[in-house]
Amino acid sequence: MIDKPATHEATDSSTFDRKVDAIDSLDNDAGKASKSGSARFALFLAVLALLFTLIGIAAGYKHWQRMNDRARNNAADIAELRKQLQETPARDSLDKLQKELEDKTTQSHADNAQMQQEMARMLNQTRQFADTVASQMEQITFCRQRRNKTPPRPAQRNGGWRKSSSCCNWPTVPCILDRTRVLRLWR
Repeated sequence: MIDKPATHEATDSSTFDRKVDAIDSLDNDAGKASKSGSARFALFLAVLALLFTLIGIAAGYKHWQRMNDRARNNAADIAELRKQLQETPARDSLDKLQKELEDKTTQSHADNAQMQQEMARMLNQTRQFADTVASQMEQITFCRQRRNKTPPRPAQRNGGWRKSSSCCNWPTVPCILDRTRVLRLWR
């Protein structure tokens, strides 16, 4: 390593003599400039790599925070949907209720149709009854008019009933003499 012979004498002193040229080959100026430029470039690359690493870590952390927030929001949404799912009735029960409703509606329509037929039958009977009563009243009125023209018989003087007469064509329906008995007859 040392190309030159030593020009000093060895002594035990701790101070170095300035005349020693042993390290001169390491201290030349041309090598110093090139080594400091490459060292500076290496230092620049190291700092640049550190900077990119820090930027990457910051971006990754920010991305992780966003994903963590999304995961929390999605977990809360899932919990809410599970709660709603438990609160809402199952599809089978809805189908069952709909079928029951359809059956009840069909039964109600059938009952209503039957009641309408019954009401129509009752209306028809009531009309027939009203027509019968009206015709009977006409016949009673006709009998009264005829009776007023003829002298009264002994049974009519007491307010009794006549079972049949020439004016009434029904043997079982009596001719009524006064109005109170007509009302009592239909009650």
